[in-house]
Amino acid sequence: MVPLRGNLTMLVMEPAGNALVSAGDDGVILIDDQFAPMSPRIHDAVAELSDQPVSYLFNTHWHGRHRPRPRRCLDAFLPEPDMPT
Repeated sequence: MVPLRGNLTMLVMEPAGNALVSAGDDGVILIDDQFAPMSPRIHDAVAELSDQPVSYLFNTHWHGRHRPRPRRCLDAFLPEPDMPT
């Protein structure tokens, strides 16, 4: 984890890339959830930053081979995902 500014933290997820977490009193935002196998590592990092679940997930880009990923990652982060698959 690399603290940036304020409540922003970069998660360096070698070899997949990076993710960004904004964890504050108003909730947790995750930008780029990476590959499904990264979910446990990202979940643990978010848990170190906040006791709240991820409120919002933004993916900045998409790859066809990663297609099932967002739902699996949401299942790992959100208590009850309310999002169409």
